[in-house]
Amino acid sequence: MFSRRKKQQRTRAATGPDDAEVSTSMAGLANAFVTGSAQEGHHFDYAVENAPRLDALVDLFLRSQPSDDVVHSMAVSMGAYVGELIVRNGGGSWTHVPEGDAPGVRLTSGLVCFPLNKVAKRITIGPTHSIAQFVGVAMAGVLPPGAQPVKPPRGG
Repeated sequence: MFSRRKKQQRTRAATGPDDAEVSTSMAGLANAFVTGSAQEGHHFDYAVENAPRLDALVDLFLRSQPSDDVVHSMAVSMGAYVGELIVRNGGGSWTHVPEGDAPGVRLTSGLVCFPLNKVAKRITIGPTHSIAQFVGVAMAGVLPPGAQPVKPPRGG
């Protein structure tokens, strides 16, 4: 029994979490974002109409000059929330992408998007990485004209 458990642990470490684990983890992080935002006076539910409000919330968040740890926490929790918006409203599903060791949302079209990375780019690079636009494109399930698929992010 011990050797089987060790083998399962090695296999899991090599392949990453399964999609059910990713889904549970991301849903929990999204709920933490909703709860934490409500405590700060910003109420979100899982209606896709909330997506445009996220860009404004990022701008407000950045005015507080948060530490790197706080920025990382916001990127992860808000990214999970963005992913849940897509999953709940667009029929996608969370998945683990081994090539980048990252959580992604597999869209009904088969494309995979990376909401945690998009939110991190919105926070660190700026408004050219619009969360509202990202959600709109993901909900449509197709790349805009001229856009090219990208490789999965490295290291989550």
